[in-house]
Amino acid sequence: MCSKRGILSVIQRGFRTSPCIRATYPTEFEMFMKCRKDAYLETCIIDDSMINPCWESPKVVIIGAGVAGLSAASRLASSGFPKITVCEAADRPGGRIHSCWFGPTVTEIGATYLHGTTIANSVFPMAASEGLVKEPYMKETDDGLMMTSQSEIISTFVSSASDACFKTILKQAADLFVMCGPGVQCGSLHDFISRRIDQEIKLFPFQYRAQAAKVMVSKMVDLESKIGAELYKVAACQFGTLVDIPGGNISVPSGMVGILAPMLKDMPSCSSIKYCKPVKKINWKTSDPDCPRCRVYCVDGDVLEADYVIVTVSLGVLKSNSIKFDPPLPEGKQKAINEMGFGHVNHAYLEYEKPFWVWSEGSVRLGWNFEESEHREGWVKGISAIKELPTSQQILQVTVGGDAALILESLSDVQIAQDITSVHRKFLNNPELPYPVNVQRSKWSSSPFFAGAKSYFGLNTTLQTQCEIGKPVPDGCCNELPVLCFAGEATAIGAHGTVHGARNSGLREADRIISMTKKLKGRPKLTQENSEDKAVANI
Repeated sequence: MCSKRGILSVIQRGFRTSPCIRATYPTEFEMFMKCRKDAYLETCIIDDSMINPCWESPKVVIIGAGVAGLSAASRLASSGFPKITVCEAADRPGGRIHSCWFGPTVTEIGATYLHGTTIANSVFPMAASEGLVKEPYMKETDDGLMMTSQSEIISTFVSSASDACFKTILKQAADLFVMCGPGVQCGSLHDFISRRIDQEIKLFPFQYRAQAAKVMVSKMVDLESKIGAELYKVAACQFGTLVDIPGGNISVPSGMVGILAPMLKDMPSCSSIKYCKPVKKINWKTSDPDCPRCRVYCVDGDVLEADYVIVTVSLGVLKSNSIKFDPPLPEGKQKAINEMGFGHVNHAYLEYEKPFWVWSEGSVRLGWNFEESEHREGWVKGISAIKELPTSQQILQVTVGGDAALILESLSDVQIAQDITSVHRKFLNNPELPYPVNVQRSKWSSSPFFAGAKSYFGLNTTLQTQCEIGKPVPDGCCNELPVLCFAGEATAIGAHGTVHGARNSGLREADRIISMTKKLKGRPKLTQENSEDKAVANI
């Protein structure tokens, strides 16, 4: 018999109900249709993802309440799955989405931008419907005075021309993905860009070549802060795997954390998400017909039983082996996890009691030369710009990637303030610039719950590597139903390292479970499945 909870979950979402629902609860359905002021169709349309409430619903455990985990949970909940548990190691949802107050201003400790302002970005419609983004959008720009380490101002026309050249070089680097073909190695992104810069510099008038070179080197440093690794670690032929969505990168003025709200609203109950619940072990295969398909062992001693587990932890956590799999993951998946790059990105925000700049004119781009960039000492040469925070008149921000991001995490707030102020004074040739009164920064790489910031394609990484990480386990061969599903930005083809990539991956794995549930007409039958597996083994 249908459960009332399952029936009402269908009715409350305005879907056309089945005959058994109409017969059992006609009053609720009629009342619902009368209350709906926005229902203009004579018959409400049922979503294709909805499962039959008469079926026994599978138990799903989702590890991680980041964008991927919440997207999967939201999708399953809205499709009629009531038995969902999300285990989150931290004390908050969002994962690498982390907006914080810094004085009276919201800052982004984690992901800063939405990549693209069209519906091709699955997060953008959600942000727009919540009223989080409105035109004119707050876009990422390269605005700011370009200075050299000798305190020279680089002419605007030189910096603009150099920026355009570098943009062309990046387009050519992206084209390598198609030109090189599968299995062809094109070297590192650093080598490719450096060669192209040398060629482009010769096209500038002699007196502007040194300045143009510094602008392009600054752009290389900025690219490292976006990728999260030094460019010599990044495969040139895979640079084009990231699909560029039109509209540019935009920030959310009220904080990226706002995009979590619609997903959290879809949770079956407030207790669906278990915070401060790190997982230490996943037992995902058993031959005992009386045992569940999967057991999830938490650090606090709790054991959760599940029919399916969606693993959405970061690639850094998978690399660290902090979660044990019993039996171990297939060799091919472990190899792919080790080969895929996972980078380091950190932000630092500086608050000043009395700003020394005019609002909207406070950003400074740092023009390092080749020698300074190649022979770095410390972390400050990983800074490409000291930018004004668009939503504040008192805060400057710095973003660094790769080894510089790792060093930043080891420094005290006082040391960070001293280092950035020293660079600021050097480039502006002003020894009287004040120190900030407060510093806020991120520490993604030293957190055991993240162990880094975002994935990238290393020298030995291909699309096949990424596909292997995202495959379920078992992968469907030999008539074995998948038990473990893997989501997260590192598994998002064409969207790694992005918020919408994380969301897409969560929706993908939720749809996989929905599809299997429809095929089986409910949860997997343990005894039947094990007998089928034995029959296959005996053939």
